[in-house]
Amino acid sequence: MTAVGVDRTQLLRSLGIPLAPHLRSTNEALDRLPADKWQDLLRLGIAEIEEYDTGRGMQKHLAARWGLQTTYYWEQTFPALAETLVEHRYKPSVGASVQTALGTPNESKEPWYEEYKEKYCFDYEFLAAVERARRAVNSRTGAPYSEQRIDYILKTGANWSGPIKDFRLVVDKGDPGSLVSFCGQEVKKISDTQFELRRVDYTPDGNLSVLILKKLPQQ
Repeated sequence: MTAVGVDRTQLLRSLGIPLAPHLRSTNEALDRLPADKWQDLLRLGIAEIEEYDTGRGMQKHLAARWGLQTTYYWEQTFPALAETLVEHRYKPSVGASVQTALGTPNESKEPWYEEYKEKYCFDYEFLAAVERARRAVNSRTGAPYSEQRIDYILKTGANWSGPIKDFRLVVDKGDPGSLVSFCGQEVKKISDTQFELRRVDYTPDGNLSVLILKKLPQQ
């Protein structure tokens, strides 16, 4: 893992901290560190302090701010003059925030807003739903949703021998009360939680980024 461009893997291992920054167990392990270790990690850019209410009043928590890159590889023998089916299955890492910054006052003027808008392509209906939820709880600090962010690599498909003949993507937001936004044309809703994108002879020109907003429990 790296923080501010420096490999800090051994330091985290020596502290007993899981390397995956998105896991709840990682942030729980960070919170259990003594105060002097908090200061070390803050100084090195490995973590930062977040303050939020989980039902016990406002409290400070140490949040992971490092990057983790994992590479999987294997050797494969393909028999000559035969057709071989290659199928990949994996569970992608999910980034998360305790509460979304969408719905906060003057959000469109914040430096992160344009990046979010371009990356997740949220439209008027998505933003209107966020605003309705914020007003429903009379919040001044944003809408009552947590964030889940998923990045899925598609661009490598452009390196294949020709376009993808039959491309099908299904994005499932998990819960009917959640909101979801991602870039794509002619997306079709196929269930209460699923959205489908189909293409024929498809050559990806970028990767897929999905933003899911999950309703926070009412206090």
